[in-house]
Amino acid sequence: GEVDVVKSCAALDFSAENIVVINAAGIIQYVNPGLMQMLGYGHGELEGRSVNCLMADRHARQHDTYLAIYLRRLEKSLVAGEMLESKVIGAGRDLYAKTKSGELMSVFIDVQRVCKPIDGVEDSFFVGCLVNVQ
Repeated sequence: GEVDVVKSCAALDFSAENIVVINAAGIIQYVNPGLMQMLGYGHGELEGRSVNCLMADRHARQHDTYLAIYLRRLEKSLVAGEMLESKVIGAGRDLYAKTKSGELMSVFIDVQRVCKPIDGVEDSFFVGCLVNVQ
């Protein structure tokens, strides 16, 4: 569950990567110090908020829809025993992240889905690694 994932994230505090972890509803469960520093946030300011707060408005407006569509497609592909291709999950891409001050920062983001084999789609977590490319 969410508690296990957050506990596992404690090791990520020391990663050189800038990392955010969200649940299947798009709610931030964890951010490491590197990401907080990169985007200008303090400890505890992001957990519990929608990940949309870190996105440029044009992506933020659609993100919940994109995530819901991805999860529906994932459920169908798992039932059918097929692999699911995605433009974002498992495939890095260039986007803009929004800093606490509202400025947009050019980043490369790589997102991976993480779950236990017995977990359902709704138990998925997504780990995003962001690199400042400005």
